[in-house]
Amino acid sequence: MTARRHHFVSQSYLKNFAGPHKKVPQIRVYDRVSKTAFRTGIDNVGAERDFNRFEAEGQQPDAFENSMAGFEGELDGALGRIIATRSLSNDDDRAYLLNFIGLQALRNPLLREMMRSALEQTAKITMDLVLSSRESYERHVKATRAAGSVVPEVPYEEMKKFFKSEQYRVEANREAQIEREMQVFENTLPLLFRRGWRLLRAPGRSGGFITSDHPRS
Repeated sequence: MTARRHHFVSQSYLKNFAGPHKKVPQIRVYDRVSKTAFRTGIDNVGAERDFNRFEAEGQQPDAFENSMAGFEGELDGALGRIIATRSLSNDDDRAYLLNFIGLQALRNPLLREMMRSALEQTAKITMDLVLSSRESYERHVKATRAAGSVVPEVPYEEMKKFFKSEQYRVEANREAQIEREMQVFENTLPLLFRRGWRLLRAPGRSGGFITSDHPRS
């Protein structure tokens, strides 16, 4: 079976904020959009359908998800040891934690939507220029076909009317987004290792820390 529900916040991490339950540890959640609070299993939060799905020739669509699951298995042990020893002195455990920090900062639905929105704005600016005149539109269609792309026969007036209606949505290619995320991650990770880090522990009667599905929230 190919997994379709992919966590962008690791359950290995979330379980440290959860309480025991019959089947799955439960966590108390506050939704800032709907302004509601509820309890649910850690398998039901920080997840999105096909978030890590990657369609590529010669690869299974869940290959990237499986690689992330392997990392999260190692992360689970590292977090457990860090919590038990209250220390970041173990180089391997510290490396897993810093990798996790980098991934959390870059791989989440909010940033993907920001990337998609930026792409949509760029596409609208481009199409506005293309549709500035009939000659421009026809010249662009001709050049696009000459480059090997299939362009349907749509009259200039009809295309311009559709563009002005804004009854459409520009979608981003998920595979391209994942590639971009990992490129930025590879460039960011060395910077995380160069920074100084300090481990903070919540006082016993404080109620502990809270966490977020987006580290910049």
